[in-house]
Amino acid sequence: MTPVAITETYNLRTALQENPIPGLSYRTAARWVEAGLVVADGGGAQGRDLAIGEKQLGELRTLAALRQHLSLQALRRAAGTLRKLGYNPFSTGTFAVLQGGELIRLVDEDTAVALIRQPGQRVALVALDG
Repeated sequence: MTPVAITETYNLRTALQENPIPGLSYRTAARWVEAGLVVADGGGAQGRDLAIGEKQLGELRTLAALRQHLSLQALRRAAGTLRKLGYNPFSTGTFAVLQGGELIRLVDEDTAVALIRQPGQRVALVALDG
């Protein structure tokens, strides 16, 4: 199935049927929305009336990729740190999972911010010529 660009909002089930995310079930996505990891308009029983668009689908894609390496508890903590720093969690930015389970969000080419183990701490990135 070819993904359809979402310019309007759709209910969660329809959006995931038209734009499947590998490894992400409808129920898991609904739980992430219910837990506040992804903010969607509406509500209702089991996400039936949740309105999501391209931005929320992008967040779900990011979360699904990160969930392969991090626990849900770690992702919740990272979301809280991002909100405290003024970011809309997982909607924009580049993330990296470091050995040992730390998640960082790149701020610019030589700076990142830690999100789990030392929330909010700036991390200097050094490029090594090899």
